[in-house]
Amino acid sequence: MEYCGKSVTFDRKAVLGKGATAVVFSGHGATKMSLSIKRGELPKFNVREENTMKAIGHHENVIDCFGILKDCDFIYIILELCDATVEQYCQGIYKGIVPPDYQALYQMADGLHFIHSKNLAHRDVSTSNVLIKFTGDKVVLKIADFGVFLEICDATVEDFRRGEYKGKVPSDRSALFQMADELDHVHSKGFAHRNISSNNVLIKLTGDEAVMKISDFGVCKPASETKSFSMSDDGC
Repeated sequence: MEYCGKSVTFDRKAVLGKGATAVVFSGHGATKMSLSIKRGELPKFNVREENTMKAIGHHENVIDCFGILKDCDFIYIILELCDATVEQYCQGIYKGIVPPDYQALYQMADGLHFIHSKNLAHRDVSTSNVLIKFTGDKVVLKIADFGVFLEICDATVEDFRRGEYKGKVPSDRSALFQMADELDHVHSKGFAHRNISSNNVLIKLTGDEAVMKISDFGVCKPASETKSFSMSDDGC
């Protein structure tokens, strides 16, 4: 593969981890810099993870994304390579150095503060999603797994319905247009959202405008796996 004119390679036998729709391999850049390559299946791969990685930027305690490539079948996310997860340390698999407790807590707090400053929330800061990396003579913890990040909004439509949110909302016409536009985007990625409920539609204020945002991609499903029907079907 090439990224910005530079060759990127990975070893399909050197698997670092596996998820439902992605596999992480050990790889190298053009200068032999060690990398990890997260290969996700299209169209199943979480669209939110791709968008978050493009937008979040650099912080010492958040894993770096160097680039994103795609072909017909896969998305390849080029990440910095770390030495282990905190889970591997807890299980005794990783025998290397870790930061002392006070440094670990500070690093995690600093990384989360940076994430929150980007108006994002990480919904699974678990031992599997915190990585350990040596940088010179320093041991650094890095927050990973952008697929569980969620944009911070002001309320849900359910909050508004119950009267718990008193802020601005879009007009009915604008809300319907926004929802149709977002669903069209979801469908264009080959997904169908299976639970458009008042709890899964968020309200976000951006300047003077109130915007509706569809959330909970855990209930999204590849459109090819959903059942279609027409109003003329029996039972309708």
